[in-house]
Amino acid sequence: MDQSTRAESGRPMRQLDPAPKYLALKKRPRKSIPQIFAIPIMLFALGLFGLITALLETGWVDIMAGLAISTSLIAIIWGRFLKRFGR
Repeated sequence: MDQSTRAESGRPMRQLDPAPKYLALKKRPRKSIPQIFAIPIMLFALGLFGLITALLETGWVDIMAGLAISTSLIAIIWGRFLKRFGR
């Protein structure tokens, strides 16, 4: 063994694989711009509709408008929940 494969302690260094199989990235098809932004645009439109409706209407419609406004928050919480539990 030459000096380049030994650690300072004199023992041989363990050779690591350059790319372990568990770190290999899966090939995904590329998404177009409309595919990427479809859900965020829908959430924006639903929230905007909820805001306008909440300002113009009263009664039970306010509850529905509040649910429409909260869809963005619900989507964020749902996404974080899925990320935390590895789904």
